Amino acid sequence: MHRFIIRIFLLPTPTQKQDVQRAQVLYERALAIMERHHGPEHTAVAHALTDLAVLHLEQGNDAVGRPLLQRALNIQERALGGQHPDVVAIRDVLFGED
Repeated sequence: MHRFIIRIFLLPTPTQKQDVQRAQVLYERALAIMERHHGPEHTAVAHALTDLAVLHLEQGNDAVGRPLLQRALNIQERALGGQHPDVVAIRDVLFGED
């Protein structure tokens, strides 16, 4: 199983709006820390972007989630190459059929 998919399964699954809002704040904070610490193009930033994107996508907020996931994909493709399992998994989410 791809690490990306495992990461999605390990994400908290908030059921109440308050929990989702708190999770979003924490993911945004984690993303900011990763960007400051590693720079905007590091794979750790891509993982933080993916976490935040999935939260938005699970809430039906594609207009926010998809661009975040696209940015994560761009970072991962440059760093890992197009055939890496993380890249393939992100592509499946972005471009796969529902």
